[in-house]
Amino acid sequence: MIRASHFIKNLIDNEFESFYGVPDSLLSSFSKSLYFDYNDVDNFITANEGSALSMAMGYNLSTKKAAVVYMQNSGLGNIVNPYSSLLNENIYNIPFLLIVGWRGEPGIADEPQHLFQGEKTLEQLELLNIKYSILDSNTDIDKVIELARKENLHNKPYSFVVKKDFFQIDERVFPERKTTTSRKEALKKIVSLIKKDSVLISTTGKLSRELYEYRFNENERNDDLYLVGGMGHTFSVAFSVAYQLPNKDIYCLDGDGSIIMHMGSMGINNQHSLKNFTHIVFNNSSHESVGGQQNYFDKIDVENLTTSLGYKSYRKILDIDKLDDSILELEKPLFIDIHINNKSDSGLMRPKSSPEENKKKLYKKIIFIMKQELHINQIKEEFQLPSFSNVLIFTSNGHVERGSIEKLVNTYRIQKFTLETLNPFPTINHIKSICEKHHNKNFDLIISLGGGSVIDVAKSLSVLLINDHIFNNFFNSKNIGEIKEIENLESIKHLAIPTTSGSGAEATSFATIWDFELKQKYSLENSSIIPSDVLLDSSFLLSLNYENTLYPGLDAICHSFDSIVNKFSTKQSIKYSINSLETFNCYFFDLLQNLNSYNLREKIHYASYQGGCSININKTSITHALSYPLTLNYNVPHGLACAIFIKPVFDEYYEQLENEESFKIISKLVENTMKLDLISNLKIYTKQIDSNIYNKESINQRIDNFKYGLDGLSLSKIIENVIL
Repeated sequence: MIRASHFIKNLIDNEFESFYGVPDSLLSSFSKSLYFDYNDVDNFITANEGSALSMAMGYNLSTKKAAVVYMQNSGLGNIVNPYSSLLNENIYNIPFLLIVGWRGEPGIADEPQHLFQGEKTLEQLELLNIKYSILDSNTDIDKVIELARKENLHNKPYSFVVKKDFFQIDERVFPERKTTTSRKEALKKIVSLIKKDSVLISTTGKLSRELYEYRFNENERNDDLYLVGGMGHTFSVAFSVAYQLPNKDIYCLDGDGSIIMHMGSMGINNQHSLKNFTHIVFNNSSHESVGGQQNYFDKIDVENLTTSLGYKSYRKILDIDKLDDSILELEKPLFIDIHINNKSDSGLMRPKSSPEENKKKLYKKIIFIMKQELHINQIKEEFQLPSFSNVLIFTSNGHVERGSIEKLVNTYRIQKFTLETLNPFPTINHIKSICEKHHNKNFDLIISLGGGSVIDVAKSLSVLLINDHIFNNFFNSKNIGEIKEIENLESIKHLAIPTTSGSGAEATSFATIWDFELKQKYSLENSSIIPSDVLLDSSFLLSLNYENTLYPGLDAICHSFDSIVNKFSTKQSIKYSINSLETFNCYFFDLLQNLNSYNLREKIHYASYQGGCSININKTSITHALSYPLTLNYNVPHGLACAIFIKPVFDEYYEQLENEESFKIISKLVENTMKLDLISNLKIYTKQIDSNIYNKESINQRIDNFKYGLDGLSLSKIIENVIL
């Protein structure tokens, strides 16, 4: 190894006296020596590598000397334009010395984002006709500098490709930034404020590592997108995602060095002012990930800059304790400038999943939203089922008796299949027996034809049948509801064909299993269990009687109602809820009088699907939480048990509901449901409700989602209205 100070002295002695570049971790000692030992020498930390090379050209034009340009090998791409169109021998013929950190060198362990570049580094230099020497611990420094000097004297560029072990480690540190807040603290605060259904895209470097570590330590779902490479391009990636998903909140978590590198790209905000885009910079005004070299971001008037670049709102955060969720509600596009120090913990975790796996997790998070935006409502004339060799079909006994399986098989030309029938409320033991029967049989497709219970079982089995660790934990756990999200969970392709309009199970990432013996409701939640495809074929609904139309429909209504009064609601979930309730108000009550209407069935079927989409975003709240004691103690149908609380909740929280944009729709809904005389339906199952069943233990945790809170007095009033 060589001391960086000795290397730089040799360069200066050979008239390499001016330095331009972007810091690199392999060149950290080189940067430190320039700062501490040669601070009287011109050293410009530039916006990007192309800028460094262009400045080197300016230096040569004014001095006739060759400048030193330093960078990580990933920066070679940025110099292609100025070199090929300005500096090369066919145009201005400008000499320079290129010092390149060789990340991803073949045979040397490195991060995945460096491997391709490392393999192609020497090829790139050869393609650009730039001669090079590889610098390692055995290199004769005087000899290679002389080679570079001779080439430069003939107006030729030359490059040093620096291997990992070339420079001695320099333990000196750059001056600390006088800010108490760490990036870790700021990140934790930001993530706690952002709604969980939002998409987070983070820049390369320690920010992504700290975000990953935070998710890991908190045992949270890890479906953020970590841009492990491509410094300077985080904004462009995040902006494009936000443009394509206008109803999804997109957060770009960026660094100051990344922003500087391609700052001009942010001007596109002036052409497309996205109402769902928030850009957050964790600003330590340094290249902390590669050593801590200072940059000039703090010298910029960021507020005026972002305004001119098209951001509608700007906030500077100097005290992280003053950051609250009100800032995230500012007009968008929004730019938040959080000042942090330039220190981070040693031994930061690196993402254990590959970039490809990371991409798949993000796909799982957003693909269903994309489907919803396309208003997927496939009917049999439009749907083509690909060929599958090993199909498992779940359905109910009733559908078998009515010939629905023959219709399914014939319509969609299913050649080979295994059939499993389910009871209306399958138990844990029933599901276990099915799992043991079909475990690891290599099904390539699961089809669920039925109501919410059938679809939920199929969703659970789509992961239980092929994941041994989930299979064992699921049936051995004393509390299934505590099974956490597991990353990279494989699932069998699942086509859901709902035959009731109500559960919304075809649209959600959670599955419910009832245990009436123990009076418990269990849920398995994982993004992997969302059905791969949904087929809304209303012809399967024409045989439904009044009760099987009414009660699931009431469940769907309550999905949308609960979503509107949910403290975790989003613009998108509200949109689904309003669309769904408008359709139910217009057509559902006519359908109850005309059960054989295909057109009415089709409208309500899709409205039910939209209700499922809404709770997939924010889950259920008050009516569902209050319904479970009735279902578990009196076997009251789920939809009815939920719906009887709409009017009492409406009466108790009238003043707050008046402020909802959907108030008129909710008022109409209450009016319509009152015509159904739901209390009379309730009395079929119980003449008198024992109010003692409502206690702290019996009310489901979903009550915590209720926007306005539920105290003991309000609960008593609501229950009293139901009893009376």
